[in-house]
Amino acid sequence: MNWDAIGAIAELVGALSVLVTLIYLAFQVRQANVGIQSAVVHSQAELQNAWLASLAQSPDLHQLYRKGLRDDDSLSKEDRGRFDLLVLQVLFSLDAQYHKHRLGAIQSAHLGRIVASVRPILSTAGGSASYHRQKEMLSMDFRHYVERVFGDSVGTGTQTRSQVA
Repeated sequence: MNWDAIGAIAELVGALSVLVTLIYLAFQVRQANVGIQSAVVHSQAELQNAWLASLAQSPDLHQLYRKGLRDDDSLSKEDRGRFDLLVLQVLFSLDAQYHKHRLGAIQSAHLGRIVASVRPILSTAGGSASYHRQKEMLSMDFRHYVERVFGDSVGTGTQTRSQVA
C-alpha cells in the first residue's frame, strides 16, 4: 500500500468522524431544546396555578376579580387598582410567553393554549378596559400582537358590559 492510499483512507476516516460528531451534536441540541421547552411550559403552569390559587384562597379577591370583569366602573378607585393588578399579572405572563415563542423557546400550540385562557378575561368589558388603562406598560410589538389576536375582544375598552358567570 502506498502513502497516497493511506492518506485517502485517513481523509475518509476523518470525514466520517466529522459527520458522526455533527449528527451527535444535532441530537444534543434537539434534546436541549426539548428540555428548555419543557421547563418553560412547567414554569408557565406554575405561574398560572399560583394566580388561580390566589383567587381561590381569597374569597374577597375572587369576588373583586369577578365584579371587575362584569363592571369595573362599579369598583372603588382602590379596588379598580387591585383589579388592574390582577389583569396586568395575566398580561405580563402572556407577554413573556409571546416573547419566548418569538425566540423559539415554546411552540405555537402552547402559546395558543395560553391565549385561549386569556381570551375570557380580555373579552369582558372590565378586562378590556383594564387592558386599555395599562397597555402603555407593555411593549409595542406585544400590544400589536394582542390587538391582532384578540381583535374586537379588546376593542376600545368601551364596549357594552358582558355577563360573567
